[in-house]
Amino acid sequence: MEALIELIDSYEGLSDERITELVSQLDWNFISTVLGFDPREEDPDSGEIELAEFLVCDVGDELLEAAVLIVDDPRINYLVEPEIPSCPRP
Repeated sequence: MEALIELIDSYEGLSDERITELVSQLDWNFISTVLGFDPREEDPDSGEIELAEFLVCDVGDELLEAAVLIVDDPRINYLVEPEIPSCPRP
């Protein structure tokens, strides 16, 4: 969950390299369970940056709300109503 939290919380300020690192650390079983599909399989041509943008901008709230139910982390509680970053990144 750490990677997901950092990705959503810090998305606008992250370098492409850091986004790629975080995407590689994500719990895809959790993401697939919450969304009902695996975003990597929906568009196999998408790279890490495109996946990150989808996860943050389109389904970030949904993922964080689900994370609150399974993880006792004060940062997630703070992030349940985050200001979703402007998408796409500047």
